[in-house]
Amino acid sequence: GTHGGANAESTAAFIREFETRYTHVLDSDNRVFSMYNIQGTPTFFIISGDGKILSTFQGLATTDALTSALDAALAG
Repeated sequence: GTHGGANAESTAAFIREFETRYTHVLDSDNRVFSMYNIQGTPTFFIISGDGKILSTFQGLATTDALTSALDAALAG
């Protein structure tokens, strides 16, 4: 998503403007934002195979930070 309450047009415009390559969620009714306490975009989650949220990054995250969290998740 781009922000809570976004619509398809504003989300598409955001993706084009910022040339983002991560997965987006269109959350026009704020259900996902509320469910996961998302405060802004981007928000990244590292999720285990059984669905447990292992790490959350709200805002921009460096490649090193994401890589370190992914490595820790994979190490168990």
